[in-house]
Amino acid sequence: MKREKNNFSEEIFHTEKEGGDPEQWMLSFIDLISLLTSFFVLLYSMSVVRSEDFKEVSKSFNHALDINKNPGGSVPKEEEGLTVPKITIPPGSSLDYLYSLLYDKLVLLKVSSKVRLVRYNDRIAIVLEGDDTFEPGGVQLTGSAAEILPLIGDMLNAVPNQVEIIAGPDENMNGNPLYSSGWELAVARALTVADMLKERGYFRPINSFGRTVLSESRLSEEKYKFARRIDIVIEDKAAKNIEY
Repeated sequence: MKREKNNFSEEIFHTEKEGGDPEQWMLSFIDLISLLTSFFVLLYSMSVVRSEDFKEVSKSFNHALDINKNPGGSVPKEEEGLTVPKITIPPGSSLDYLYSLLYDKLVLLKVSSKVRLVRYNDRIAIVLEGDDTFEPGGVQLTGSAAEILPLIGDMLNAVPNQVEIIAGPDENMNGNPLYSSGWELAVARALTVADMLKERGYFRPINSFGRTVLSESRLSEEKYKFARRIDIVIEDKAAKNIEY
């Protein structure tokens, strides 16, 4: 009886062992992979910062830590008159159109040989030679310049663009006591040209500047003569109608 019982128990044991599911280990493996996937997804979500949420949090901190707010907790409004308005300068007329118009006008007036018209990327320059525009060492216009500048002023009256005058100095001031440097003389010459244009009815503001150059001994004669020129510059932006 014992022998048979033992044989029966061994038979049952071997049957259960041999009849188990061979793929049962995959359940534990799938659980492990699921946990790892959830873990890495959590790490990724923590590493990506959404800009909108970050701005909201930053705004909340700024409001809470604002030392300028009043005791009631609200931020005081800006006082009237302390804000600086934004100034937008509109573009002026097309420089290509103005260049063609001015060139034809200078040819018609028969002064194109005395005045050069130069086109740059963002401006047009009406160039007059300094020696032909002013008497040596001063701000007195020559006879030729006194005839040409009124004609240029009449042309510029119809130009809505910003105008600047840039004048070069004359280092040989002949002991003129009114100006201590060539730059001061250059500014005075630029203002003289601007006044001449205004006398012809030009009502928009004119910016006047003086150019500083080295002495004749430091530059060649050609470059020194070029630096003493008078530039009436027409910019690509529109001029203001109110003069300050």
